[in-house]
Amino acid sequence: YRSILWRAPDYPAASFWCEQLSDANAAKAAEVAARLAESREFTDFIIATYSRYDLVNHSYIELLGRDIASDPNAIATWVNQDQAFSRMFSAIVESPEFIRRYGF
Repeated sequence: YRSILWRAPDYPAASFWCEQLSDANAAKAAEVAARLAESREFTDFIIATYSRYDLVNHSYIELLGRDIASDPNAIATWVNQDQAFSRMFSAIVESPEFIRRYGF
């Protein structure tokens, strides 16, 4: 939640999303990440406020623990192309790097 919407969830949101992840696996986490990235808050505030590079870099730092400056593939795929952010979050969460980091 914090990694995608850049804020802590309120109690009802935390309760709802925790329930969605109760049987967590990478596919389920990817689905939840995509749904958050398709939310009105993300599209109306986050995308409107931050540059594409900043959004992708923040996501990599939050979700993978590294920035994208030294990753030309990430820059080419997620910054230079107009890929949907929901697709990016799903790809990150289902990546071997994320799975190794969080143990899904």
